[in-house]
Amino acid sequence: VSEESAKTITENVEKSILENAVIVEVNITSGDKHVRSFGGNKLTVDVPVDGKGHNEGKHYKVHIVSADGKMDTTFGKCVSKGGKLVIKVDTTHLSSFIVTDIETCPFGDVPNHWAYEAVKYVYANSLMQGTDEATFAPDENMTRAMLVTVLYRMANPEEKANNYNFADVPEGQWYSDAVAWAAENDIVSGVSENKFAPNEDITREQLALIIYRYAKIQGFDVTETSNLEGFNDAKDVSDWALDAIKWANSVTLVNGTSETTLSPKDTATRAQVAAILMRFCENIAK
Repeated sequence: VSEESAKTITENVEKSILENAVIVEVNITSGDKHVRSFGGNKLTVDVPVDGKGHNEGKHYKVHIVSADGKMDTTFGKCVSKGGKLVIKVDTTHLSSFIVTDIETCPFGDVPNHWAYEAVKYVYANSLMQGTDEATFAPDENMTRAMLVTVLYRMANPEEKANNYNFADVPEGQWYSDAVAWAAENDIVSGVSENKFAPNEDITREQLALIIYRYAKIQGFDVTETSNLEGFNDAKDVSDWALDAIKWANSVTLVNGTSETTLSPKDTATRAQVAAILMRFCENIAK
């Protein structure tokens, strides 16, 4: 860390945050200028923490301190790279990274949940929010509005869509721009010509189809397939969702609810969606 950045950190960051932390400054220089932002696009920074009390596969709190002293808080995942541990941090700007040894999640209803790591991931990457500041509600159903909003955040389109053609999606709602974008890109259609049903629950096969369509428009390979032979209820998958389910299962996005059941007609939960999004980002959109 440069002397100037060290001074900024000392003046703006509480000492308790710096205890047991790894602090790294990352810069890209073009000519005599520092390039700190990239038009809203994300970069992944690997901060080495080998031997600093971090465990592979866990997520840790990371503070990003800008040159003006502004501090953003996010999370990073600890992975092994070249035989050493690093914390992978997604960021839209470069500055000083303070990697703590604190495993944390703001939601009190997920620490003992099977989807704990996935919830931390989607929250850290601003893909899903809680139902309030302290609650994620992992076992609540996922609605159509929630899902298209998540995919809209992932896509981060440069321009807003103008397809506000659904009577039940007025402009100005938290999901309005996302629904317009999803409809314009044929990711999610309405339940009728002028009705979107934003609060209707998403089934697991609908979820697979929507993720499949999203992957296609983003240019990812969706040719891999599975025969679903291990699932007793594979015959229950709707014809319109079959290709999507086969792809999603082959790339381990949509696994069974047990070793022998897919449960395609069951409603998808927020926890299941969080797990699928984490797998998608780490394995498909890597």
